[in-house]
Amino acid sequence: MKVEEGRSRVIIERITPEIDGGTFPIKRIVGDSVVVDVTAFTDGHDAISVVVLYQHEAETAWRETPMLALGNDRWRAPFAVSTVGS
Repeated sequence: MKVEEGRSRVIIERITPEIDGGTFPIKRIVGDSVVVDVTAFTDGHDAISVVVLYQHEAETAWRETPMLALGNDRWRAPFAVSTVGS
C-alpha cells in the first residue's frame, strides 16, 4: 500500500508522566493507576485515534489502551500497574 507523502504524519508531544524526556522509567506501586496525557494531532483534517502502548520489563508483547479525546488535541488514558516492574 502506498501512502501519500505528508498525509501520514501524526505529531505526539507533551507526554506525561515522563522523567528527563523518557530517559528513565516512571515509578508506581502495584495497584496504582498510571494516567497518561498527550497532545496528538495531524497535519490535516483527518480524524485520528490514539492509544497507549505499555509493557512490563519482562514481557515482549505490548499492551494497548485506547485514549479518550479531551478536546483541543489533548488525549488521556489510564492503565493499572499489576506487577512490580511494570
